[in-house]
Amino acid sequence: MFVNTNTSALNAINQLNINANRLEKSYEALSSGKRINSAADDAAGLQISVRLTAQSNALSRIDQNINDGISYAQVAEGALAEVSSMAQRMYQLAVQAANGSLTSTDKQALDVEFQGLKREIDRIANNTEIFGIYPLLGGNNVPSLGDIFPISGGTGTFSSGIRSFAAIPAGSNNVSLTLDSQGLDDDIQIFTQDGRHLVGTDLNDNSWQNNADNIPISTPQDVENNLLTPQNGFPPGASYDASNLNSGGPVYSPTAANSTSYNGMTISFGGDGDRTSPSDGNNDGINMGNTLIEAVHIDTTTEPLYVAVVGSGSFDLTVNYTNLGNTTNNNEPFKVFVATTPDGSNDDFIDIEKTASTSVDLGIAPLTIGSASGAQTAISALQNALNTIGGYRSEYGASINVLASAARTTMNSHENIVAARSRIQDTDYASETAKLAREQVLQQASQSILSQANIQPELALSLLNQ
Repeated sequence: MFVNTNTSALNAINQLNINANRLEKSYEALSSGKRINSAADDAAGLQISVRLTAQSNALSRIDQNINDGISYAQVAEGALAEVSSMAQRMYQLAVQAANGSLTSTDKQALDVEFQGLKREIDRIANNTEIFGIYPLLGGNNVPSLGDIFPISGGTGTFSSGIRSFAAIPAGSNNVSLTLDSQGLDDDIQIFTQDGRHLVGTDLNDNSWQNNADNIPISTPQDVENNLLTPQNGFPPGASYDASNLNSGGPVYSPTAANSTSYNGMTISFGGDGDRTSPSDGNNDGINMGNTLIEAVHIDTTTEPLYVAVVGSGSFDLTVNYTNLGNTTNNNEPFKVFVATTPDGSNDDFIDIEKTASTSVDLGIAPLTIGSASGAQTAISALQNALNTIGGYRSEYGASINVLASAARTTMNSHENIVAARSRIQDTDYASETAKLAREQVLQQASQSILSQANIQPELALSLLNQ
């Protein structure tokens, strides 16, 4: 029996501290609901649970991606349903107009509704938008200048019309366009992407009024409806603005070109193609012959530009440049990202292709039913258009079904991963409460034993008193 060192008490204190720590862990697990509250609780389990948490979060985001894709397809398909209804009505009107019992006046009356429906189809296609994307516009069919002239100094013969001939990408340097209209009235017109008319002739010029497409252009509204359209590379809502127009001069002269500046670009324009060039108009020894010629030079393009050649026939165009900037593809499909572990392959995405559905894209833009022959042409064209629209709607329906299946698979995977993480990370309350009761009993026992151990030195003192 010792007085100086009470080993029994020390042992009881150690056990009491151990039980207190275990009790603290039980309280922490029960109050937080988590079995792993620090890396020390289960180092390997923590690493696994972190990885499973990342997969769970990714699957939740993928499910939202899929739902966005479904919404995109539903909006596009719903708009196409309206386009289909209008095309069906146009088909009905065309069949009616083809009947010989109608007078010319009757057919003209039908054509008024027919043209109105066509405009409404364009309005729907141009304004159907979701997530800033226009699914019914598709891309534009405007080639880059470099696609037409891959080598500087090339020359080609082309047809003029109310359409974008080529796009000059931003970042192009020292671009020169020289046009020979072959004795006809064709004029270069250059626009910014938002509809600002930088080079060409004003709307009073004959080339706008009498063009190869037989679409008289005389007002800004005419330009917006027929040229500044998405299929010509312009965004919806592009508006005509001629406040910066460089109209060149009546006679081509390389040394007397009009120069203007806009947005960091210096643009020189000599001639407007409306006058026959003199044999040697600038005394440089070069005889231009009996041609209608004009030339444009742009030092550097700071934004994309669109070139149109408006007029009554064909023309020769020579293009020179130091370099042409890169073009961007605006016909990319809507991509739904569905991969939790992307590998860079196409399997990472589900693509929903755009479906160009303007009257031009559907092949019904030039249709009229004011005559029997026009009505018969319209019947055939509208049959093709309805088949096209039906095919587009089927594609969207298939995409919706594929995405819905992907959503079910994703949510099933998410459920299983969350369950696996829960088994590793979360507290088992049945087991933990049993452990808590055990630790509480042991703590009480340790306290009782400590009290008994503290009595032993007093027993030694009792021997001295005897």
